[in-house]
Amino acid sequence: MVIELRKLVFNGAICRNQSGMKDKKRKQEKDMRKRIAAGLLAFALAFTAMDFGGLVSIQANAAGLVQVTEENQSNFHLNGDYAGYYAIADKEDLQAFAAKVNAGENAVNAVLTADIDMTGEDWTPIGDTNDGYTGIFDGNGHKISKLVCERTGDKQVSGLFAVLMENSVVKNLGVENGVFTSSTSAAGAIAAKSRLGKVLNCWNNGKVTAHDFGGGIVGSSQGWIESCKNSGSVKATWGWGRSGGIAGEQVCDMNSSKQYVRTYIKYCYNTGTADGYYAGGIVAYQGYKNQEACDIISCWSDAVMTGSITGGIVGSLDKGDTIQNCVFNTDRFKGQVYNKNQNGSVKDSEGMTTAEFASGKATWVLNGKDNSLASQAKWFQNLEENPDAYPVMDGTHGKVYYLEENDTYSNHPGSMEKNEISLVSGTQIERTSDNLSETKPLSLKKNEVFNWKGDGAIEVDYYLDEKAQIPTTAENSGAAKKGGAPALPGQYYVKVTALEVEDFYQETSEIFSYQINFDAEIQMEKIAGSKSIDYAYTGNPRELSFEKGRKITWSCEETPTSVKTTYYKDRGSVLTNAENAGALTEGGAPADKGDYYVKVEMTFREKYKSESDYLLYKISDGEIEVTMDGHSEPYVTLTEAFRDTEGKTAQMKLLKNIESVREVEVNSGNLILDLNGYRLQNLKRTTLNQDASLKITDSSETQTGVFYGTLLVRSKNIEFAGGIYENQSNSYFVYNGAKIKVSGGKFDRVSKEWAELGEELCLVDNETNEKQPYAETSCMNVHVEACKKHDYEQDVQYCVWCHKKNPDFQGYVRITVNGVETYVDTLKEALQYANGKEAEITFMQSMENTGSLPTLKSGKITLDLNQKSLTAKSVDRIYIDGAEVTVKNGTFDIVIAQRSGKLRIESGDFRQIGYWDSYQNSIEMTGGNFQNIVLYSGSAENMLPQGYAFYSTEDGRFLSRKEVLTQSDLKNVEVRNTGMSCETLPQISGNVEQTLQEYTLIPGVIRADTGNGESTLLEGTWSFTEKENLEVIPELEKRLICDLVFTPKDGNYPYYVVKGVEVHVEKKTPQQTAFHESASYIYTKGSGTVFVDLRAKLPADKKEDYYSYSAAGDEQIFDDYEITRNGQLNYKVKDFTDRSMIGKTGTIHVRVTMKNYKDVSYDLTVTLTDQKKVVLKAGSEIKVLQDRKLTYGETLSNLQLNLEGKEKAVFVEQGTDTQIPGTLAWKDGTQRPDTSVTSAEWIFTPDDVAYAKAEGSTAITVEPKELKVLAATADDKVYDGTAYVSFSDIVLEGIEEGDEVSADIGTIRGTLKDVKAGNYTSVTLPELRLTGKDKENYILVQPTDEIPLTKAVNVAKSSGLQIEEQNKSYLYLKDQEERISLREILPVDCGNAQYAAPEMTGNMEYITEPSIADDILSYTVKQGALDRKGKIQIKVTTENYEDFVITFNLECNDQTPVRLQEGTEVTLKKDTLTYGGLLSALEFSEAEFVDEEGNTVEGTLVWKDGTQRPDTSVTSAEWIFMPSDEAYANAEGSTAIKVNAKELTVTKATARNRKYDGTNQVAITEVLLSGMLEGDEVSVDLTDLHGTLKDKKAGEYTSVTLPELTLAGKDKANYRLVQPVTEIPLTKTVTIETPETPETPETPETPETPETPQKPSDPGTKPGTSEPIQKPSKPEYLKKGTKFIGPDNNQYKVTCADGKTFTVAYLKPKKGVKGTVNIPDSVTVNQVTYKVTEIAANAFKNQKKIRKVVVPSGVSRIGKKAFYGCKNLKNITVKTTKLTKKRVGSKAFSGIHAKAVIKVPKKKQSAYKKILKARGVTKKEKVQAIKVKSKKA
Repeated sequence: MVIELRKLVFNGAICRNQSGMKDKKRKQEKDMRKRIAAGLLAFALAFTAMDFGGLVSIQANAAGLVQVTEENQSNFHLNGDYAGYYAIADKEDLQAFAAKVNAGENAVNAVLTADIDMTGEDWTPIGDTNDGYTGIFDGNGHKISKLVCERTGDKQVSGLFAVLMENSVVKNLGVENGVFTSSTSAAGAIAAKSRLGKVLNCWNNGKVTAHDFGGGIVGSSQGWIESCKNSGSVKATWGWGRSGGIAGEQVCDMNSSKQYVRTYIKYCYNTGTADGYYAGGIVAYQGYKNQEACDIISCWSDAVMTGSITGGIVGSLDKGDTIQNCVFNTDRFKGQVYNKNQNGSVKDSEGMTTAEFASGKATWVLNGKDNSLASQAKWFQNLEENPDAYPVMDGTHGKVYYLEENDTYSNHPGSMEKNEISLVSGTQIERTSDNLSETKPLSLKKNEVFNWKGDGAIEVDYYLDEKAQIPTTAENSGAAKKGGAPALPGQYYVKVTALEVEDFYQETSEIFSYQINFDAEIQMEKIAGSKSIDYAYTGNPRELSFEKGRKITWSCEETPTSVKTTYYKDRGSVLTNAENAGALTEGGAPADKGDYYVKVEMTFREKYKSESDYLLYKISDGEIEVTMDGHSEPYVTLTEAFRDTEGKTAQMKLLKNIESVREVEVNSGNLILDLNGYRLQNLKRTTLNQDASLKITDSSETQTGVFYGTLLVRSKNIEFAGGIYENQSNSYFVYNGAKIKVSGGKFDRVSKEWAELGEELCLVDNETNEKQPYAETSCMNVHVEACKKHDYEQDVQYCVWCHKKNPDFQGYVRITVNGVETYVDTLKEALQYANGKEAEITFMQSMENTGSLPTLKSGKITLDLNQKSLTAKSVDRIYIDGAEVTVKNGTFDIVIAQRSGKLRIESGDFRQIGYWDSYQNSIEMTGGNFQNIVLYSGSAENMLPQGYAFYSTEDGRFLSRKEVLTQSDLKNVEVRNTGMSCETLPQISGNVEQTLQEYTLIPGVIRADTGNGESTLLEGTWSFTEKENLEVIPELEKRLICDLVFTPKDGNYPYYVVKGVEVHVEKKTPQQTAFHESASYIYTKGSGTVFVDLRAKLPADKKEDYYSYSAAGDEQIFDDYEITRNGQLNYKVKDFTDRSMIGKTGTIHVRVTMKNYKDVSYDLTVTLTDQKKVVLKAGSEIKVLQDRKLTYGETLSNLQLNLEGKEKAVFVEQGTDTQIPGTLAWKDGTQRPDTSVTSAEWIFTPDDVAYAKAEGSTAITVEPKELKVLAATADDKVYDGTAYVSFSDIVLEGIEEGDEVSADIGTIRGTLKDVKAGNYTSVTLPELRLTGKDKENYILVQPTDEIPLTKAVNVAKSSGLQIEEQNKSYLYLKDQEERISLREILPVDCGNAQYAAPEMTGNMEYITEPSIADDILSYTVKQGALDRKGKIQIKVTTENYEDFVITFNLECNDQTPVRLQEGTEVTLKKDTLTYGGLLSALEFSEAEFVDEEGNTVEGTLVWKDGTQRPDTSVTSAEWIFMPSDEAYANAEGSTAIKVNAKELTVTKATARNRKYDGTNQVAITEVLLSGMLEGDEVSVDLTDLHGTLKDKKAGEYTSVTLPELTLAGKDKANYRLVQPVTEIPLTKTVTIETPETPETPETPETPETPETPQKPSDPGTKPGTSEPIQKPSKPEYLKKGTKFIGPDNNQYKVTCADGKTFTVAYLKPKKGVKGTVNIPDSVTVNQVTYKVTEIAANAFKNQKKIRKVVVPSGVSRIGKKAFYGCKNLKNITVKTTKLTKKRVGSKAFSGIHAKAVIKVPKKKQSAYKKILKARGVTKKEKVQAIKVKSKKA
């Protein structure tokens, strides 16, 4: 049934390619076919969904596709894991799959299970949407043939696929004899476009024609193409079109991570043609994007290219593109590799002749032009036996080697040659060293220092002499080993040895010079950024300090053995002396102030010298005096003074004001810095580390010394004891609990953050001399005084430092550690206290932070704001760098910057979170609102546990994954629990040689909480996260886990990440997993060593094999057995003298374990025999002479074995070369083998009985026997419009006696030479198939001519043809000529027609006399009065139908008549009712109505009386078409329907009591039925009706068996009685009375007691039945899809009617609607209430008279253009809250009144504004909020 329906659906396309059809007519017919096909398709879908009472079973999903599961995969004969893929077996499956992808499911996978012929199919490419295709499509080695895709629309692409997106794969697929045309865009046989998709192992031989980009495989490729071939023609028609054998263009593209990735085409070839402005054998145009390009590798072309810019491989290549190891045929294309090169790269690519292709040269170039790379070859070519003309990708063919000695190519490598070793161009082996202990071996990588041939390795040894006889040692060169790399400077030699490369290169050595020079760089040590060596003036010469790192430094790590210094007055010409420098000697150290130069020469190890440049030497006044160990010395800079006092006790005193001192770090020492009344200004950051001690004082009488600079304090021994401290910006930073002791001095500002006063000191205001109040955490403009004692009850102005002495004060912040509470004043103190501990910090009140906060480096800290707020005055950042911190409950206005450790946020409002992703998953958020989340690296996705998502509080939606991954900061987001969970984890599985991308991803199950304790399963798609490398090949026994993303189909749910899904890697299964072999030996002789090559039995591509083995049985027969490393089994059998050993059997068991295949077992069974064994001589074989074949029916004796002749088989004694004469014959020569037999047994009988017989088998071929068709017997038939006939017999010639074989006539039909009625004596047969148990032994010769019939076939005229009456309406105001083509009304297959004279009836005076000529009925309608009606009837006689009448009904009216479009009719989706059903249950298919001029008229098609319940006599029903425009008249007509009888069943029966009579028969007086409709008269015919009791005995019976029953009554035709097959219960017990005895007088028979009338049940039962009367008020609902006119005259369509839910869509308002439209909440029909949930597309389109519309609360969807063009619609009230952007169609509100007011629910105002704006509402229209009251249930 399904097949026939498909034929109906697609039959409209069979004439699509007929020649001679004009374009206009072809377009009209194509449009008509589409309309017919659409209607029939809808009918077919409805038909297949009907309930046929169990007769039809359809197991498929809604789209007609079947998904592969683990359970059903074997049914599809698939190798590999295809669970979850859709199995595509035919063209209907392929069309359904394309529809599914193009409907939005673009990530689904599919696999072909058969070749597919697409003849006659219209094709829309898969992925023809913006989203393209992202799944895996595996052709499984099958092909799709005769696919035609011709597209002319704007930017419509053509191909099997439209666009392949990132992660998509199309592989193992052929496209043959197809046609792909795009007149506006790209075209390719596999895909029009690829956006980072992969196309692997595909081929095409069809025709591709594109506008811009045409490719044999892909039109425009921005992805990867590998191992593909094209032999079809490719053309690009645009003026700048690009046409390539594989792709029109090849460029790179940007992936989902916003990175451009390089793409390639490799291992492809083209033997077709390419025609375009740009044309190339492989690619027409090779481009680049954003500095990234693409590659063409190892491809060849044997193609013809025509165009302006053409190339053998590429027409044009661009910047960065490469062409490598590619070739093309110059006999086919006279050109170069490329035509145009814009800075691309071409390497080892060339053109060559056909002869050079055949020679093997092309294959050698393709594989890299290096014999040593043959093991990695992708291309192969037989050059000797069965030579190949071109390279092939088949490893069973030969590898190609270049033989340089004779400049030829061979399948065998030539003799080995010496390698060639050379220095890489421009390289000198020389280096300069300043480390006398460091050895640096030369690089052994190819092309770095040395170059050599092949892919072998090299060795390098080091020597002192150029003949390489004295190796380096530790003593002579500092080498770490003998012959190792030297460390000391000097002249050396290196011997480089290129190791042997098997079959190619001999081991070769060369010697090269190697020089090491010495240079230790000497320079001054820059102190505080100085450019000179500075000394303070003392009046005495000061020799340069040679402590490394003080005044000078040098690069050598050793200490010099001698130093020489020379001083100059200038750079090199004048030496210092007493006169010019105060030096004691010429060239000695100067003493006077000034600038000088010094030159330093150092000697290391008394041998190696280095000299400095001229170093500037400066003597000037000092800035500071340093006193140490009782000695004072001036210093030029404070920096140098700090450095020289490191670790010492010293006092430093300023000698003048100092400014701009550089950064200093003091690690240790005990220092006093005396300002001495001077100003220390702009002191850069000075770090005082833990072991440093510094006290700053001012010894001047004026106390005016100033300290102004920045300190970083890590020491607890820092003190300010005097001086003035200017630090308005708070430049003192303390760490690790350190504080600066303040014991004296004046301060611009003192902060508790860094200062600590002594017990008896306070801060006093400089101006008022008052103590600072407690409220200040930092004090301004103060100095230090002794502190008085406070009265805390009366003295309010006690100072901040004394505040803690108050016994009632606890603090602002509570810290709990191990249950102990501690209170502090500031967050900083709390964090300092808690740092490193497990602590809970609780705010006691809201507070403002004013100082810097410590970095939290360790500990487990909970920060509970206790519903308080924390704001920031100046410092507003807290760093987490190692600690585990939890924050909750309050407002946190300080930035949290998380670097490492763990941050957990549970709740609260946060200003900003900063996140470094260096430590993944170091932030966990389970709640909170965030103004900003700043990502310094990584992604915010890592912050969320599973089931949580970011929700935009601005947009009112969850953030997409793209937003979370790509945005560097997230603003105004909330962390929400989504209620989603992974119920079943997804699975990833594949084998050891697949990339992760090729693995099968089995989706998991995601469940979402919907509230009220309920949940739902979500649909959606699964994909890998971006971090996964899909090109990686997972390894066995190495755990690999991946993160997967689930994207729900329902946009109201966020995406869901499942982390840590383990990848399952499996080994491949070899073709054969077990081998069993046997051998026998004479017991007295045993055997020598026997070799069995086990590795040859393993898969060729196996990796790393391991063998385990053992012996069993009589293992003593083996002398020895082993398995070698190369997989060879060697065994030896002992010889014996004891005859009891005869028959002993031993077995060697071997198990082979491989890295990439499952284990294989091998069993060898060896038996000891008595006779000498005879075997075939090595190289000899048993075969049939002349390779003769049997035809089924012949015996084996017809085949002669080769014991004689040139190729005779030779038998020898096992283990010797002794020939054994004998007889060779078939074991059973009389055998007649059938075609399933592939071998037959032979037996060799030696002439000498000392030898055992040898047996074996050899291959034979049994070909099927030919059968011929002699005649056929066909059945008579009535004309049906076809030439087909069915057969009752087909006579065959050639069947062997006793065989069961015949032509299968079950479904075939023959073809008569004409379709007309008449007699026929011959028939053309279709392709026949054989049937019967012996069919495989025969081959049927298909008849090519007509076959005689055993009897003539009669095709009778068809009867009962009824032509639908033609209704004609005319305007009464004018004369109208009418010409009607009768031929268009007649059946197209009626043949020649003859017409009787037309007959007119009715009021026909306004009609001229009708006439018929050339099948045209002509008459004229004159002007006249309204409502005149009449008929014209014409009798018609035709060739193929019995006579029939055409009737025309004519009338005049004042409306424009409407008629069905010519060639169409009103059809139904389902035309069958069961008696009792409503006519409205039958739905119309689409029908087109037009006016007189052929313009389409919109309207509604309904039944004239949809509530009618027709009976079985009804064969048609009347419909009415109501135009939407009142200017058109209604059209009426009827269409055929079928009404089936309703089933009645028997429920009970009543039988009459009687006396025993020896039988079991009883009279039946009543039979109760179930299933009648109320008011019908139908019952069982009781005439002479008897039933059968279960026994003949007297007694009481409660059931009876009824005979076949018949119905009676006027309504019996409407019912069908189901005959009872079991006993029927009786309404009352039947009594069979005991027979009377003879002595007892007869007792008058008691009259039968009248039956008590049954008490009618409520509401009553039908007379004579137990069935309740069916209430007329019983609700009866309409079927889904039914269109109807409601009680309010509006049009509706049923969208759901499943017995529980009843909903409708509002299709169109009643005619003439104006003013206010209140769309109802519901509508009631036949006592069933349907909720209105949808406003259909175009519902109110261009209704210009409506002014106000109310949309009820139940509406969840509004179709596109629903209110389009309602220009006077000024007021819209939307009560529903169920609308989303996806549920409101495009332009739904476009064109309404410019000042319209739209009222929407208040809680949806913001969201609806965006939706309405996107759907046509402009800024002028206002969207206002209203309150919507929820209805009570």
